[in-house]
Amino acid sequence: MSSQIMKVEDLGKKQMNRVEVKKAGFEAISRSQRRLICNLQSTKKSVGKTRFAFTAPKPIGYISVEIGGEEGAADEFIPAGAESFDGIQIARIHMGTPEYPDPANFNTGTKEGAKDYDAAVSAAVQNVAEPAYAAFYAAYEASLANMRTTVIDTGTDLYQLARLANFGRLEKIPQLAYAQVKREFAKMVDDAFKQPCHNLITIHHMKDRGSVNSAGKWEQTGNYEMDGCMTVLDKVQANIEFWRTDLEEENPETGMKVDFACQIIDSRHSPLAMGKKFSTLEITFADVAMSIIRGSKRSDWE
Repeated sequence: MSSQIMKVEDLGKKQMNRVEVKKAGFEAISRSQRRLICNLQSTKKSVGKTRFAFTAPKPIGYISVEIGGEEGAADEFIPAGAESFDGIQIARIHMGTPEYPDPANFNTGTKEGAKDYDAAVSAAVQNVAEPAYAAFYAAYEASLANMRTTVIDTGTDLYQLARLANFGRLEKIPQLAYAQVKREFAKMVDDAFKQPCHNLITIHHMKDRGSVNSAGKWEQTGNYEMDGCMTVLDKVQANIEFWRTDLEEENPETGMKVDFACQIIDSRHSPLAMGKKFSTLEITFADVAMSIIRGSKRSDWE
């Protein structure tokens, strides 16, 4: 027994062979970088997600998959008297209109004919979805290489585009087939992690989880979840939910008849940050980031 105890103690006193350890790929672990890879989500639009993203460190590479999402929200960040702002660069991802096949050219009354027609429709959709998906990745890679922050607006729309590019449709896709798309989204977040001090913001809608009632029909439950590739939630450092409250009278502090709010739902950096809420005037990237990455200061997020 004593010899076994001595062996354990000896192990605790082992000297590190730094050459061997380095050769095997090890290196000293470091403190958290002053960057945040996060997801923003909400059940409704016009709750401040895009505006929040524009408060992140510049330059920002804003990839618009939901066309028009930046209009209005961006104006506040364009200098007075100017029509544009170089600190926020936008790339618009647009999928063209498919040239659908004529069903008259298929014997859709038969099982094989209907199958061939469905395949032709999927191919037509893929023909326009694939170039748009490739355009997204070209913009994404350029943003990671050149910007301080990348914004994807929205991840919900990107997930739809990914499925259309991969399968030519959104429904009746075998669950096993989703593995490829999930790997693509996981790598997308991993690529952001590889860029030192780079912020990544994905913006998502939320959807009712729903359930099938006793009559076999789908019905709403009032419980919501992110509408998109759930792999993103597994990979990001923080998930932040946004909402607004409509008021009968103006808030004397803001002059608006609406109050905005957001809450840190989860955080890998700090359990103390989880559940923390922010109200209208304090909803900025810096305020939220300082709460999540403790010890950071406002100048780290400028």
